[in-house]
Amino acid sequence: MMERRYSFGADNSYHYEEHRPILIENYRRSFLGRVRTLSNIQRLEWYFILFSFAIISIGFFFTVARMVSLNFRSDQFLVCILVVINLTFSTYYLVHGILQEQPFEILAYIFTTLIIAVFVTINFVSVDVDDYVLRVMRFMITIILSLPNIVLAVKIGRGYWQSGTFIFKTVGGDRRLQRICRIYLFGQSLLIFDMQAMLSCAIIVIQDGFSGMTNEQTYMFITGIIFAFIWLFVGYAAMRTENTPVTWVFAVISIVQPLYVIYLIVQGLDQIDKQFNIRTNSAYFIGFVLLGSHFTLLAFLPIIKTNYGKGLKEIIYGVEPSSPVDFRRNIVIVPSRVHVHHHHHHHEILPADGE
Repeated sequence: MMERRYSFGADNSYHYEEHRPILIENYRRSFLGRVRTLSNIQRLEWYFILFSFAIISIGFFFTVARMVSLNFRSDQFLVCILVVINLTFSTYYLVHGILQEQPFEILAYIFTTLIIAVFVTINFVSVDVDDYVLRVMRFMITIILSLPNIVLAVKIGRGYWQSGTFIFKTVGGDRRLQRICRIYLFGQSLLIFDMQAMLSCAIIVIQDGFSGMTNEQTYMFITGIIFAFIWLFVGYAAMRTENTPVTWVFAVISIVQPLYVIYLIVQGLDQIDKQFNIRTNSAYFIGFVLLGSHFTLLAFLPIIKTNYGKGLKEIIYGVEPSSPVDFRRNIVIVPSRVHVHHHHHHHEILPADGE
């Protein structure tokens, strides 16, 4: 794998050349940025991966088996769709969190595991005795396996947070860049988690397998799904490219989103009984989760924006820097030593440990 090394001339201009990375032999570049190789994954992490995949597979099996026996117009079928969506996102958090040693992705995995457990519990306590044995088995297996899985996830995530190995390998020993990178990764994780909750909220509005929905509700459901993907794309593009105008666009549509989600929930609840049932419980629960994650992301957005132009995207994604002065002040290539090479009136800057 080749890396770019930036150098600066006496006139403060810069150029780059390809070179082989130092101390990053266990990492490779991908469209997600720098990720670990499989040989770098430790034994405890493999235990966590295998155990988690086993739980996810069991979850998919019981959910699909339950869906086959249900009327697709029932609220129980709706809960099964919600479980499938969240199981899919938990798979993403697991893989991405391990490959990038991201504590925030592991935290999102933990919250998603809890969300699935709540959906399964709501379904268990809110319906009659139909398919009682299957429901009891799914409920017991979900709760029993989720507890040790969460404990193991907390241990893995805590280790990632304390060591900061991936961040150190990515941006070096500069503590300020490490802090910027942590905030950026936190924002990326919140972005995905927010979309996950948004999709779940949009699913809640489905009435009787779509047949019971009004034209207005159908329109709002479809536009909600489309909006969730557009919003994710805009947010990811804004953070990755550090584009201020796109960030402002993202902020505006992010303010509109909670109002839109509340509208979906209210319109969906207007069409159902006011009793304590599956849809009511699920709507209020996932709506609360969405609003919590969404306003947390909006609160961190100004902090993320203030870190634009400080060299992070150049390091993570290998983008050519737009500002030689800012990049020279912040760039960290190898977190092991300092070398200043004098050659044809230009210098190559490599940071020292702990800087």
